[in-house]
Amino acid sequence: MLQQFYLFEVKNIYILVSFFLDAEAESWQYIDIATDILFWIDLIMNFISSYNDEDGKIVKLRRTIFMNYLKGWFTVDFLSCLPLNYVLDGVVRDKSSLSP
Repeated sequence: MLQQFYLFEVKNIYILVSFFLDAEAESWQYIDIATDILFWIDLIMNFISSYNDEDGKIVKLRRTIFMNYLKGWFTVDFLSCLPLNYVLDGVVRDKSSLSP
């Protein structure tokens, strides 16, 4: 299910950046906030979810899970949690304010 939200977020940012659609449209804003919340929930769940090691054994120790996640997919997941649409919206506003 989270893969569908990832795809939605990628398409959403692509459309907003490519066509400069109004990022403040109310319906898109609510959907975008809900998607951002789901990304953060996914990040937290990965810190506490067990996984299978190389030998196929289930790892349940929280410290080991934490360190494994930090060394693995944490950076990618954290970057995907950042609300890039708000950052991009600020960049577009700054550029438009510089134009005469």
